[in-house]
Amino acid sequence: MTDIILNENAVGSIVYSKAGRDKKRCFVIVGIDENAAHDGFVYVCDGRLRKIENPKKKNLRHLEIVKTGGGVFTEKIINGKVADCELQNYIAAFESEKR
Repeated sequence: MTDIILNENAVGSIVYSKAGRDKKRCFVIVGIDENAAHDGFVYVCDGRLRKIENPKKKNLRHLEIVKTGGGVFTEKIINGKVADCELQNYIAAFESEKR
């Protein structure tokens, strides 16, 4: 499930980092770099290490997508109305569901 088209459907997807110092950490895609979208760059946050006001720019090649976005939570991200604690809860719910 690693292939994803970079459009508004990518926002809200849960991903794991495959490279870098944040390797094996879970993140949520909160934005797409419009200038480098053809190169596959997105912005990710987890609400703890990377807050919503300071997202990490990551190459899609360095991410493993485990759940695609959609629904009310994705709309909140797109509209800029999501808080760090909501990101943390979204990730925690996914990880507890996964077990």
